[in-house]
Amino acid sequence: MTLQELRDDLKAARRCCASMRRQIKYLKHKQADKPLTLEKLKQMDGEPVWVKRLSEKQDLSCWGFHDEDGVCGYCANFDDDDYGKTWLAYARKPESTP
Repeated sequence: MTLQELRDDLKAARRCCASMRRQIKYLKHKQADKPLTLEKLKQMDGEPVWVKRLSEKQDLSCWGFHDEDGVCGYCANFDDDDYGKTWLAYARKPESTP
């Protein structure tokens, strides 16, 4: 392989990496406002999640950590049995949240 061919390959690899970074950024942004599935949430033990209570009476959202029973949040505790009924979790804080 010649030096020029190596340079050409390096340029192509850099373009590919830049494209992959843009795709990852797009996908992270796209999923930011979608709640996690309960299965995905259970895989995130010990990782931070954004929790939103599904109540019109009280806008209660906060960061928390999932454990074997649910999420221990800064503002409250949330049981897995009530997931999707009284609360939802997100991998990161949705941009639509103040």
